[in-house]
Amino acid sequence: MVNKISVIGSGGWGTALAILLKNKGLDVTLWSWIESESEALRKNGENKEFLPGIKLPGGILFTSDISAAADTEMVVLATPSHALSKTAESLGKVIKAGVPIVNVTKGI
Repeated sequence: MVNKISVIGSGGWGTALAILLKNKGLDVTLWSWIESESEALRKNGENKEFLPGIKLPGGILFTSDISAAADTEMVVLATPSHALSKTAESLGKVIKAGVPIVNVTKGI
């Protein structure tokens, strides 16, 4: 069973999935490519841009460090379709072999 999951992409879809996974009791990291977004999520306890009014459960790790996000048992790719290739390439350089990746990217 997987206990540690990283969600790559902190838009509305990625944030919603991170909330769902955390509420299921999993250890969740939510990655954003912009550090200020990670800081805002951490500080505000909600994604004011994409999910205003929805509180983030405590214990989610917010990061813009792709290496930190790659230290996981499973990855959920929730980036916009236009960012998928570049993000997957960056992730591929740091993720361990054998880590499952689930792609939930919209707009392909």
